[in-house]
Amino acid sequence: MNYTINDLIKWIQQAFWTQAQVAGFVNQQYFRRIIHRMTSDGPVHKALPVVLDATGKLDVSLLNGVATAGYIEGIVGAMVTGNNTETGITVTYDDHTQGYPSGLLLALTQTRGTLNFDAQTAGDARYGRLASANTWTANNAFNSTATSGNALSVTRNLTAASTDAPVVSIVEDHTGDDQAALYVQQDGTGDIAQFYNGAVKVVHIPDQNTNVALHIGDGTLSPRLNIDGASGVARQMSFLTASSARWIHQVTSTAESGSNVGSNYAFLARDDSGNSLSVPLLMERSTGNTMIGATVATTFAIARLEVLQPTLGSPVFQVTSTATNDDVNEWIEQNRVATTGSTPTTLHTIAITASRTYLISATVLARRTGGASGTADDGAAYRRTASYTTKAGTVTLLAAMENIVAEDVAGYDAALVISGTNVIVQVTGVATTNITWHTTVRISYVGT
Repeated sequence: MNYTINDLIKWIQQAFWTQAQVAGFVNQQYFRRIIHRMTSDGPVHKALPVVLDATGKLDVSLLNGVATAGYIEGIVGAMVTGNNTETGITVTYDDHTQGYPSGLLLALTQTRGTLNFDAQTAGDARYGRLASANTWTANNAFNSTATSGNALSVTRNLTAASTDAPVVSIVEDHTGDDQAALYVQQDGTGDIAQFYNGAVKVVHIPDQNTNVALHIGDGTLSPRLNIDGASGVARQMSFLTASSARWIHQVTSTAESGSNVGSNYAFLARDDSGNSLSVPLLMERSTGNTMIGATVATTFAIARLEVLQPTLGSPVFQVTSTATNDDVNEWIEQNRVATTGSTPTTLHTIAITASRTYLISATVLARRTGGASGTADDGAAYRRTASYTTKAGTVTLLAAMENIVAEDVAGYDAALVISGTNVIVQVTGVATTNITWHTTVRISYVGT
């Protein structure tokens, strides 16, 4: 059954000789009995929505609409004034109040008390501390205007370690709710959140004015970050621009099939729309081989280090040493062409810049792939090395230094030829013969 405020007043008057004694609260045992009757015989707080009036006293609105100033404030206030602690109070409550009788909590906001809720069932230990500057507002919001101390502190102080439940659990149990289960806002300059292991701060989220979103460790630890997932599932960390991915580094989704196969490591580049662009770095776990410039995360290097240039004719690899005026350098470019006749054809082009001296070495390979003339598997190999410079703006051959030729068909040829401000690798096939040509060119120069 439900009790009204008049029932409560009668109980209080029966328990004490005078109203003055009620206000002074000379006997706490009687009040414990009252609270017990209120909460075990029937959840009286469901019939007593409690608010603070303009003077700071409690107004209790009854179900029948009659409002009266309650005596609860004086009773509860005497019990907890001076930050005394009451233990051993047994309460029965409804889940909608999360274990805290609403009227009692509001009284505590006026009396600066501390209340221990003794655990009646496993996982039900609660400790609530409410300061005088704290109030409950609309929509169950807790508001504090205190300038020192904790606005809200939750502590579990047990004689033995708990093994079945955390100190605080936040659950959003409605599957259709799209709101955050926990919202934390820092308008000041302090950290947004700090997490400690004992006395050691292991993680903190700094104020955003520092441009640091997450700080792990305190300078004395050996911190690590674990990303744990099942075999065959990608484990990723992404870098975004305006919620669109730009870079992703991940353990790939290649399943682990034994012998160290699977779960390879890759850096993925994304285009301006967040779509796949390239795989600048791919490392195979089983071999340790590394590929630079892959196009997909499943094409692995065949050597300890492999560099893949997706644009034919562009530099593949360059080594440079910093020098006083101009850097010492050498780089490699590669190209391919196919011929079906005897017309000289450009296989590769090297641009020559004035006021430089160049050394160019081109290796050329040829193989017959079809046609009416020639024999299957006809081939050729050439090494052409020469140095070039510019004289009065004209590209000039200094010396042809190396000419190595090996060929099945005398009509095949490969040469370095000056063409305007360029040096080209030029190849010549034979009539009615399909030939594929490859070249690898090493280039270095000295300038000022």
